[in-house]
Amino acid sequence: MPQVHLVADKDIAFSTIGSRMRQATDDSAAVLVAHLLIEALLFRFVQTRVDDPEPLDIVQWTFREIATMAQALRRRRRDEQWLWNTISELNHIRNRLSHDIEVSDLPGMLERLYEAAGPRIDIHAPDADPAKREANKLKTFLIILCAVVQKLQKKKARS
Repeated sequence: MPQVHLVADKDIAFSTIGSRMRQATDDSAAVLVAHLLIEALLFRFVQTRVDDPEPLDIVQWTFREIATMAQALRRRRRDEQWLWNTISELNHIRNRLSHDIEVSDLPGMLERLYEAAGPRIDIHAPDADPAKREANKLKTFLIILCAVVQKLQKKKARS
């Protein structure tokens, strides 16, 4: 797994996800942190679905390869396509942030990220202060996305 040994033999605790996301100082950092967490969660999922996971550690997998393997190892579910689209969109944003000096269209890219999830990740709490909700919108969205990916672990593996 590419230099992301956040998981080892244990799941990432939900409190750890929240803690790491709260440490992100801006939207770019939040995307990068979520990308690393999701990469680790997906890789752990892949490890739990193969008979011998040791050889997986030899290769320097890309995020896209890990996500594709995870998707392939899931039983096909039409209602999960939004998740893989959202993960792909997150990877696109992370790549732009990592490889471009200036990313002027970050707000538009984040809107496409939200659209990829559609109504499945609802971050519009009606009782929240609108200014506070908007300030925490991305982090809240990414924490929920990490939790959804983490939940893949808990679903039964193929027999």
